[in-house]
Amino acid sequence: MNPIAVQLRTLLTSVLQSDEAQSCDSILLSGGLDTSIAAEIINEQQESQLNAGITVTIDPSSNQLANKHNLFIKQPQDIEYATRIANKLGISHHVLTPTLDELVNGPAMDLCTKTLRTFESMELRNAMVIAHALLYAKSLGLSRVCTGDGADELFAGYKFMHQMDKNKLCSYIREMAKTMRFCAIPLAKSLGIAVWSPYLDGRVIEFATSNSEIPASLLIGEFSGAVHGKLILRQAFPGVVAAARGKEPIECGSGTAVMPALAEHLIADDEFAERTREIKLRFDIDVGDKERRVELQVINPPRPGRKLLVLDLDYTLLDCNPGSGDMVNMARPGLDQFLTAAYRHYDLIVWSQTSWMVLESKMTILGMLTHPNYRIVSALNSSMMISVRSQRGGKVVSHHVKALEIIWSWFSQYNYKNTVHVDDLDRNFVLNWQSGLRIRPYKRNSLRAYRDRELEKLAQYLLLIAELDTFEHLDHSQWKGLVG
Repeated sequence: MNPIAVQLRTLLTSVLQSDEAQSCDSILLSGGLDTSIAAEIINEQQESQLNAGITVTIDPSSNQLANKHNLFIKQPQDIEYATRIANKLGISHHVLTPTLDELVNGPAMDLCTKTLRTFESMELRNAMVIAHALLYAKSLGLSRVCTGDGADELFAGYKFMHQMDKNKLCSYIREMAKTMRFCAIPLAKSLGIAVWSPYLDGRVIEFATSNSEIPASLLIGEFSGAVHGKLILRQAFPGVVAAARGKEPIECGSGTAVMPALAEHLIADDEFAERTREIKLRFDIDVGDKERRVELQVINPPRPGRKLLVLDLDYTLLDCNPGSGDMVNMARPGLDQFLTAAYRHYDLIVWSQTSWMVLESKMTILGMLTHPNYRIVSALNSSMMISVRSQRGGKVVSHHVKALEIIWSWFSQYNYKNTVHVDDLDRNFVLNWQSGLRIRPYKRNSLRAYRDRELEKLAQYLLLIAELDTFEHLDHSQWKGLVG
């Protein structure tokens, strides 16, 4: 065995013999290499409390529409390997076989959207499988669940990593180790149970990312007649059941990968075409495929009788410029106090000219999605902005703006009479000038940043006008003259 593989085997075995590992009473048993190693090594110890494996797999026979259109071209593979592992270890194997409808419209999806605060279809396809398993673990009275999170990121398990330049792969893994996050942790926390993964142990992360670094040849290479990622893990534990199993994403192993194709059949072509044309004509937004059709998602429901405050993010509520400092301290002074004060009279929607991933990460870092004193109704990203043309410097230029009609069309209680849109760029008001309120951009490197009171003053103004029946006659450009 390769000396580095021996070191990894010794290290992981030590981690899996720890009190943290031995106190796990269950494991999310996908049947992959990562959970195969964890389950088999934990189970070797006399002190082990591991007695249950939970596997979620879509039963193709229970999904008539998917079968009618031959969507299950490849049968879900998790169940085969997971069963072999459970039988080898003699632990109880709980095989959950929900229908796609039960996953999408049941408590698992509800748990994901409320806890993870995300709308990304791919992320939810994976997360709802984990959520379904954790909900079941909770129902059994299980309290500490082992997962295989982190192994793919640290040891090149993903197939896209196989195509990377070998000289850059190790540095990419080091960067990924700094940012990787896993849905099982917040999902379990919201249920009052714990999850634990040996691959997220600090010693394992250090081993995978240390300066001595594992050569790329030990991450990707041939094992048992095929080329695999996580080669060093396979070499370190060649005797586990899934040592030679290839990498399959959660959605493939469990069967939820059919959902994009299923959406094509669930939504009639003429209905989709009509809705697509309507959105394109009204908002100049290209919908794309049916699974990713434009929908304004609700994080928290609107409250009756409240007015609406639409807030830009970058340079309005924060300064995210890397040259200005770290992300943790990017918030504009008084942000939480401002949102808390505004929330008494206004529902809050964030609209940022950025991607979902960046938007979500910024709001998460700022604590905006979980703050006890205010709730965000929805968040829109750049894909919902529309393209317009205007004159600038004698030339016709094209740029994207925020059309409040998109929000008003989904939430009938909001309109031009009760909406204020705060942004540092007044061009974003071009379609709704009456609702626009320009705020001075916040930049941490500015000399006036340390005494910035913009949000404090804005809160005073918003509270001043909150009791008005309508905003349609207000001139928000004069807002600073009305407050101290």
